[in-house]
Amino acid sequence: SDVVLSDSDGDSGFEVAVYDSNGDEIANSPYTSDSNGDVTIPSGDQTADESYTFELVAGTADDSDDITVDSGAASSTDATVDPATRTADLPSGVASNDATATLEFQDSDENLASAATPDQDFVQYGLESSAGSSTVDLTLNDDTSGSGDGSAAVLVTQPEDDNDNEQAYVVEGYADGDGQDVDVDYTGSMRSTDSLDDEDVTVGYDFYGAYTEFDTEDSSTDNFMLHLPGSQATAGMAVTGADGELSASGGGSASATTQTATGFPDSAALDSEVSGSDRDQNMILVGGPAVNSLTEELAQENKTWTRDQYDEDTWVLDLVDGFREGTHALVVAGHSADDTRAASSYISNYADHEDELAGETTVNMTTSSSSQ
Repeated sequence: SDVVLSDSDGDSGFEVAVYDSNGDEIANSPYTSDSNGDVTIPSGDQTADESYTFELVAGTADDSDDITVDSGAASSTDATVDPATRTADLPSGVASNDATATLEFQDSDENLASAATPDQDFVQYGLESSAGSSTVDLTLNDDTSGSGDGSAAVLVTQPEDDNDNEQAYVVEGYADGDGQDVDVDYTGSMRSTDSLDDEDVTVGYDFYGAYTEFDTEDSSTDNFMLHLPGSQATAGMAVTGADGELSASGGGSASATTQTATGFPDSAALDSEVSGSDRDQNMILVGGPAVNSLTEELAQENKTWTRDQYDEDTWVLDLVDGFREGTHALVVAGHSADDTRAASSYISNYADHEDELAGETTVNMTTSSSSQ
């Protein structure tokens, strides 16, 4: 039989969507109420032994206690009518921190079905609401220090960074019984801070390049300094040959710092020139035990290949313990000079052989196969 949804107060002009037990909206849904406040769902739109859910999708009607279902001779029962939903945009003054709040109204008096909550925090503002209330109040946020809503604050907004985000510092000053205090909040997440040797001074850098210094050494007065660059700070690195030069260009504060790699290129030596403390470091030993006395010494200690392990057309890369505890030696050697040259070529182009070298301490090949 036909199913009729009735509003006891005779409200009209609303629409009801009907869903089956699978959550699918049935044919001809939604249905519009008539002038008496009744919504009729014809028997031809229904399926036997099916249960339905009703949702108010337009207009207003009283809550579910006042809307009943009449299915002919069957007794009436309460219908399920979801609250009307509206969305409020909440500008914060900082574009990336604007928020949205979803408001659900439960009846024609537009009372809230539940308290309104923003989808994210937004600078210095909050919402106050409760279920059953007909109003939502925009408020200043309290801080945890007890300074209250009325404290003076400064909002410093950075331009958009390279990730198209706009962040800000909220600097709030207030007086309490101990003196003048400052609270600082940063709206972003990419910021690092650390304490100087003087533990009362905390410095920080954020993703944009702003530098902060917060000094709480004086118990009666906090001091906060913010240095904001004219544009996003960036850092880069360049590598040149031994005779190359580096320079910086751009803003007036741009600079370049040069550093020569330690031990390069003046660290090459013959095996006969290495003695004493020179041996107490990591080394690359080129040549097998037959031609390099340092390699021979490691071979005698069973740390690397001995002479009889080198076959014709063969070379090895062998990472072993060095001459002092905690150091290492990389042996680059072959059966002949051509084989050693093939091993040297292979390791000098290590980027092309990452898969073969990954996780290995010893790699050996034939010269004929590695040179193809």
